[in-house]
Amino acid sequence: MDNGIISVSFSSPQGLITGIKYKGVNNVLHPHQRAREYFVPEPYKNTMNPLYLNHTDKFRQYGLWQRYTELYPNHDLIYTIGVSNYSKDWFYSQVTRKIGDSTYTPTTWQTVFHLPYVNMRGSYTLQLALASAAWANLQVRFNNEYTRPFFSTGYIGRDNAIARHGIHGLYRLYSINVPGRLLRTGTNTIYLRQAKASGPLEGVMYDYIRLEEPSRE
Repeated sequence: MDNGIISVSFSSPQGLITGIKYKGVNNVLHPHQRAREYFVPEPYKNTMNPLYLNHTDKFRQYGLWQRYTELYPNHDLIYTIGVSNYSKDWFYSQVTRKIGDSTYTPTTWQTVFHLPYVNMRGSYTLQLALASAAWANLQVRFNNEYTRPFFSTGYIGRDNAIARHGIHGLYRLYSINVPGRLLRTGTNTIYLRQAKASGPLEGVMYDYIRLEEPSRE
């Protein structure tokens, strides 16, 4: 379906939404109200549940959140639109990183994308949809990791999907107005920082992220 402003593509025969373009801007991720389609690591051999080997519900394995520290021991996830693959490069949950015995640190994910044109006087909209949150505080920054957060969810979430081996909990959608002056023509970066880090099970799961541009009329 394409009316010149919104282009929506569907899977066949299920009819699920598989992609959205809004005025030419793609989703960062894809809407399903859960984190099933993102990268789920292999389980530990000593905690492996044979019921979920070679299974679509591989996220049911115990301790998968600990794999993030192993995959990203020194730096956090960077996802580049048009280069990265969400099924391989977007970890299913933004969790904390373990840096010592019972010591954890916040994580900051980067989403890098290109804009051929920026309406400096216009207002963009960042649609940020969370499939789950557990004792988290998600902060959003644009093109500068060290400024004050442009947006913060505050402390949210008690659905504990990470610990219970799930991929969704209470759904949240944030529509964030973004002044064009925060963006630039060319390469841009959205910084997503999960700022609460007192334990291993604090974090968020994303459904989708979409940047919508203002009308050029």
